[in-house]
Amino acid sequence: MMTKLILDICKMLLFLIFFTSLYYSQGNTGFAIFSTQEDLSHNSIIRVSLDSRYILFLGKSDGLNRNNGDQFKIFINVAGDFIIDLIN
Repeated sequence: MMTKLILDICKMLLFLIFFTSLYYSQGNTGFAIFSTQEDLSHNSIIRVSLDSRYILFLGKSDGLNRNNGDQFKIFINVAGDFIIDLIN
């Protein structure tokens, strides 16, 4: 009798944990696959960063690729030049 009660309590706890985790989980997560067909300079990425406006920056050996969700903009590293403003 006591073991059935404990088993029922465990089942209820598992049930509550399962549905609570479904309720609080993030529903809009996913992955995107980018390649040179989507205007990347090349497929080798050294660093990935996302800013507060959800703009994706991909650091590469030849420069920087920026994606605003629609398109990529490529900034090529030229020796002696500096990129001051990435907003334009």
